[in-house]
Amino acid sequence: MGQALRQLARRDLSSSDLRAGLLRGGHRRADVDRTIAQLRAKHLLNDAAFAERYTRRALVNRGLGRRRIAFDLATHGVAPKPAAAGMAEALEALPEATLLDTLAPRLWERYSRLGLAQRLRRVWSQLLRRGFDPALVATRLRRLCPGCAQELEALESSAHDDAEQD
Repeated sequence: MGQALRQLARRDLSSSDLRAGLLRGGHRRADVDRTIAQLRAKHLLNDAAFAERYTRRALVNRGLGRRRIAFDLATHGVAPKPAAAGMAEALEALPEATLLDTLAPRLWERYSRLGLAQRLRRVWSQLLRRGFDPALVATRLRRLCPGCAQELEALESSAHDDAEQD
């Protein structure tokens, strides 16, 4: 248990990340499973709490949206139910829309030297790659560029078509 506590003291870990680290360190699977169970019983390891903390950091420090955060949590081995619970808690305190109200104008300004159509596509793609919902992005971009309705409709249609192919 000492190695597990040291790893948790060093950085925030999901159960899966901690398990993988302990196994890489040469610990036996049975010992690792017992340690994970003990840490959970003592409330020292909780994937929903990890998901909440991760989501808060991803929103504030990295400017990521719900979709990207959900993907990242899955790569950390957090099951869908605790991931959703942790994300919901964090997003209640800082909704994606609030983050987009800050982030979209900043990106819009960053690409001010580009032509309008290219600027719109660039900001659109940046925000989608960060994991924001296309409808939410379109709403924010309509505020920044009221005359871009047709271009935004084309981008939304394209995003909708891409989602149907997945």
